[in-house]
Amino acid sequence: MSLKPKLHWKDFLDVIPKDISTKTCPQPSTLSIDSRQCSKNHWFLPIKGQIFDGHNFLTKDFTQQIAGFFYRKSHPKSKEFHALGGVGVDDTLVFLGAFARSWRRKNSAKIIAITGSTGKTTVKNICEELLKTQHKTLAPKGSMNNEVGVPLTLLQITSDTNWAVIEMGARKQNDIGYLAEIAEPDICCVLNATNTHIEIFGNRETLLKTKCEMFHKTTKSTVAVAPVFDPKILKETANHETVITFGDSDKADIFYSNQRWQQGKQSFDLHIKNHSIPIESDYLHESLGLNTTAAVALCQHAEISFSNIQRALQNLQPANGRFQKIESKEKTLVHDAYNASPSSMSAGLSTLERCFTSASKLIVLGDMLELGKDSKDYHEKISEDLKKISEIRLLVLVGLEMKHLFKGLQNTFPVKYFLTIDDVSSQALNEVSWDVAYFKASNSMNFDRLIKDIQN
Repeated sequence: MSLKPKLHWKDFLDVIPKDISTKTCPQPSTLSIDSRQCSKNHWFLPIKGQIFDGHNFLTKDFTQQIAGFFYRKSHPKSKEFHALGGVGVDDTLVFLGAFARSWRRKNSAKIIAITGSTGKTTVKNICEELLKTQHKTLAPKGSMNNEVGVPLTLLQITSDTNWAVIEMGARKQNDIGYLAEIAEPDICCVLNATNTHIEIFGNRETLLKTKCEMFHKTTKSTVAVAPVFDPKILKETANHETVITFGDSDKADIFYSNQRWQQGKQSFDLHIKNHSIPIESDYLHESLGLNTTAAVALCQHAEISFSNIQRALQNLQPANGRFQKIESKEKTLVHDAYNASPSSMSAGLSTLERCFTSASKLIVLGDMLELGKDSKDYHEKISEDLKKISEIRLLVLVGLEMKHLFKGLQNTFPVKYFLTIDDVSSQALNEVSWDVAYFKASNSMNFDRLIKDIQN
């Protein structure tokens, strides 16, 4: 049975401030950034976010109910916090990362780190399913892929954790490098570097450089995993002693072939070390084969048996909002709106047609965001995928960027356009009869609300 890790100051002598006496200060059974979860044995670490600043919760009453707390030395109320018994640090967020790295070094768990423009969460979930067949595995629910989520995940490692799987995201240059330096992974992977979030990075070269910080901020002994079909990513693995490739051709160390679709299932052959494993899964998505090869490559050093690989993949289920089938009132809803990029939009629409060729379809698409100056072209190009889909009863487009697609489709499909999700009613979506409704958009378009409305 895995126990929640109990922390002790002696494990953090390399990072704790000198203000802390390891003999007289209360031991931190848990370090928490959420004041609502704090009890008498917790130390509270306030983080300043976009909306809330944890320092605002450092009242006299609160600090008397917990073991202790940290605060940022430059905070306007730092003198008051010091008087309350707090311990000042230069930057609470940086301290969280250092604290987590120190804890990671005290434990023997092997760390897998995953980054890329798309597929991170899916590959993480597949890794978890594979690893847990033979090992005690930690993989956080949701993304947890930033400078807060990654350290908090590392602090969940216990003495009996064998493997931890962590995804890493970036909003700017040096983000991936910073996270890699905290986690110090044993195995790391860059899945891809597509035009997702290109607006943030300015161009693909900067985006690629940011993702590949994963390879440059890890040691040469760290196993590097990379797509065989992307020479630019492969080039960045040059300093690593061991490189494992994945893909859809026999040039890769781990690859898949013979992808098939029939009777609501997907099948393909998985090839590992001259061994072929037939895979059949209820998980329906065109990218499953490729994501599987990446996950299997990442788990090679865990020595998962072929039979356990086959069993884990057969039982695989999609994460929320990733081509997730929802049966509702004798109809099928496909929630694929966790996020959207040009590549995932194309793959999602292709999968929709493969799975539901003869079904009458309602397709609801929202903006793909953060695509920069080429956003108009990317949205217009969706028409090429839509023209390959049969039995479209109604196409609904939502958002400012989707207006570019709408203008080119008015005489092609029965189509409706709405500027915002608030303008869309469930009544408008049910003006025609349909068997399958497909929803795809960037997460901030809030399609969850629309899907709940149509379910009710």
